[in-house]
Amino acid sequence: DTPFGKAEVVLNVGTTNPFPLTGTVNIKQESGSNPYDIKTNLSGNLTALHFDAAAMLALQDNKIALIQPDSKFNNFAAMLTATGEVGLQNDYPLAIDMHVTDFHPERLGSYPVGQLNLDMHLQGKLNPQQPLKADLKQSLSEGLQVHLSARDSHLVIAGKSQLITLTSSVTLKGSQLTGIDLQADMAG
Repeated sequence: DTPFGKAEVVLNVGTTNPFPLTGTVNIKQESGSNPYDIKTNLSGNLTALHFDAAAMLALQDNKIALIQPDSKFNNFAAMLTATGEVGLQNDYPLAIDMHVTDFHPERLGSYPVGQLNLDMHLQGKLNPQQPLKADLKQSLSEGLQVHLSARDSHLVIAGKSQLITLTSSVTLKGSQLTGIDLQADMAG
């Protein structure tokens, strides 16, 4: 047991450099205000670790929960997927792509009817010793930047479907938030 719940890690590591590996990490917390059961697949080696995970967002026993997609729960509110890579040397480069698809907020309680599809990309370097920079387009750029966008999304408000578009970008420099760009529109 861990502070995050019951954890199970299975790793197969090769014996020659760069030490290829495969495995899984399962984390399960059944108690608390937001229970979860998440499985993450691992691959790569000891210089770059690849990961992917999928979960369903659902209302269980009046609590918002993350459950594994292979469970028999058919009234889920959204599907969440994440893939990424983290470098395990030098400045620890990180890239994560996350997707929330077919999010129906009304399935989580008294929220508007709708369907939201969100994509998020996070890229940067985790080395806390280096200053973080906002411009990831430069080949030597450093930093942590998050991009979020909505596609094929709408909410029903006062019986009328409202199309939603969203793009945003957030930039961190050290522990400081240094930039926010948000464009959102609701039409219908």
